[in-house]
Amino acid sequence: MKLIKKKNEQNTLNRKIKAVVDMMFDDIPYSEEVTQAQDKITQALNTEFDKIRSDRHEDEALEELLGRYGKLSQMAELAGYPSDSAEKWRGETQAVDIRPLKKEIWKQRLRIYFTSAFAVFVLLQVFCLL
Repeated sequence: MKLIKKKNEQNTLNRKIKAVVDMMFDDIPYSEEVTQAQDKITQALNTEFDKIRSDRHEDEALEELLGRYGKLSQMAELAGYPSDSAEKWRGETQAVDIRPLKKEIWKQRLRIYFTSAFAVFVLLQVFCLL
């Protein structure tokens, strides 16, 4: 029972760290390099958090972690990237933002589903009449 509780607490804290990293990358255009960097930074922050948490309470450890690595450039350095990487990621204008594309694909899927449902309904009506 204690193991499950401890695992749930760790997942909650890991979700907090992931949420912080996601917020940092929110305004950065999508690219494969940025996605890999985001994952690497999340892993590095989780590792650093585990080191800090070994001698402190979890809330204090999270506060310390965010105090040390509150900027994206600091997070990038922790993950092994140069400090100017954050500026490079923000300045990329050739990358396409994937969010509008996902939204458009979702709309297209809805149209396909409604058209298919309507076609099935019409065919059922035709077969019922015969």
